[in-house]
Amino acid sequence: MRTTRGRALKRHRPSVFVAAGALFALGPYLVRPVRTEQLFAYTIFALGAPVFMARLRSVRPPSLLVIIPLLTFLLLWPVAVSVFTVGPEAALDTATLARIDNFFLPIAVLVGMSGLSNRWSRSDTDRALLAFSTTWLLALALHALLVVVHVGLVDLSPVFQPFLGASLQGESRILWERAADAGRFTGIFSSPFEAGLCYSLAFLLTIGRVSADRRIPTWELMALALVLVGGVLTLSKAFVLVGLPLALLLGVPPAIGAMARRGRVIRGLSIGAGVALVVLLPIGRLLTQWVGWTKLRRLVQLIFSDQALRVASGGRFSSEGTGTVQRRAAEVLADQPLTGLGIHVHETADNAYFEYLLVGGLPEAAVFVILLISLAYLFSRVDRQYRRLGIFLAFFLFLASSGAPVIVKNRFALAFWVAAFLILRTQPRLVETTGEVPRAAPQPFR
Repeated sequence: MRTTRGRALKRHRPSVFVAAGALFALGPYLVRPVRTEQLFAYTIFALGAPVFMARLRSVRPPSLLVIIPLLTFLLLWPVAVSVFTVGPEAALDTATLARIDNFFLPIAVLVGMSGLSNRWSRSDTDRALLAFSTTWLLALALHALLVVVHVGLVDLSPVFQPFLGASLQGESRILWERAADAGRFTGIFSSPFEAGLCYSLAFLLTIGRVSADRRIPTWELMALALVLVGGVLTLSKAFVLVGLPLALLLGVPPAIGAMARRGRVIRGLSIGAGVALVVLLPIGRLLTQWVGWTKLRRLVQLIFSDQALRVASGGRFSSEGTGTVQRRAAEVLADQPLTGLGIHVHETADNAYFEYLLVGGLPEAAVFVILLISLAYLFSRVDRQYRRLGIFLAFFLFLASSGAPVIVKNRFALAFWVAAFLILRTQPRLVETTGEVPRAAPQPFR
């Protein structure tokens, strides 16, 4: 009895581990400025780094030997520029250390995950990815429900406050409050953009697991409907213009094809309509006074205008070359093209490509682009079951990076890199070198 129970606990240990990671990514501040995702990332780094270094020649997955050096360059090059330019004391102030923390977090996650998952089998990886994506979906669905209650019924600002790290009272006008005043409700996230990223990841991970070989459970459809509402309430371009369209493109054609082969198109559409009536209609009634309806309609209309590029980028780019990012990038290229300004320059870029150009010049920006291309290629080499999901995640990064450096964006960064690690760990080459036999992913509850 004890042996059976011990085997069961050991079997589910990877799933519990990554599910905890998903929850830690959405946790509150512990002691400002330390949040739970930092605690998780640096704890697993401390535990996993010794194993990672000891097995450097046989790192699992091998693709980490490409990704981690690129991420390390993105961290060290702008730090070196700052230290050389203004000296270590002036360069490494408190604000700069916080920025270095953001740049280092992906490295900590990948190294820690690799070390701690050294003995996982392929089936462990499949179960872990299912557990992580399911936990992330349910957590974001619950979050969206709380936001709906906050907008339509009860002020839940005191509930969200511990996750924001700043008071929502008095004269404090943090980004969260300004967004709420504009009808953009983000819940525990400090900005609509970060909220949109996290909702998008929930959509992509969930729909990416749907294939012709399995049906999406009704409860999962209901959770996706809630995530849809939460994403729309942020009015985040990362969700409305990037994440949601990509998720639909990822999941709808295979789903329709599978239903057509089984002769269940009518049944599938009926279930979808039923979920919409059960979930979306009552929520729509609660949100009749939402001021964002007008802004959402205006956003969609402007996308099809001749100013689509300017609208989609929030004025950062334009077809005439007069966007704010375009002008500032031209200044940096003219003055310091090879070094940039260094990581100590605290200028809000609102664009990943420009931010890396700003802090590290052309070498930094080039390495960032190489990283995105490498991720897309490595995702295209994973197990066929997760290949489309990986490629769409890489494309999402490419597009969303026009809004901010998403690969180091706090909560989203932790969740993305855990998911990316699990997907990369399904590389057929890894299976061949370890002698493991690929197994079908476990099916969720129906």
